[in-house]
Amino acid sequence: MVARARNQSKNAENEQTQHDKTSSNPKMDMFTMFTQNKVGIDRDELINNHRKNLDAMNDANKMAMDVMKSIATLQSQYIKQTFEDFTAIIREISQKPPSEDQLKNQASRLKESISKAVDHTSALSNIIVQSNGEFYKKMQNNMNDSFEEMKYKASSKKKH
Repeated sequence: MVARARNQSKNAENEQTQHDKTSSNPKMDMFTMFTQNKVGIDRDELINNHRKNLDAMNDANKMAMDVMKSIATLQSQYIKQTFEDFTAIIREISQKPPSEDQLKNQASRLKESISKAVDHTSALSNIIVQSNGEFYKKMQNNMNDSFEEMKYKASSKKKH
């Protein structure tokens, strides 16, 4: 019986110590309230919302990786084509001394090749800008949906 009284006394002291720790630390108090589910938030719903956000981020990362692979492939093709064009022009020049008309023709071809390279770079930049916009929009919509869902569930719980 004395042992039981001691245990009860120790339990009461532990509870008081725990209460003192949490009441002096508002963060700890909120954490304790959350873990004991006293804040009115369904932890499973919160975890589910975070899981949806993580899934959306994972999908967005996959999309970004696919875009980057496509960009790398296109960039490689563009660079290869530009070097092939330059190599062909240089080969022609080195085989025999070009005439004035041939020099004009080769200069025109070089200009066209450089113009293509610039156009390709511009196209790649547009792809990057567009994919970034889509990524941002998808993440923003997902976060807004999650917040709206949490608000709705919180307000419907208050009514009950």
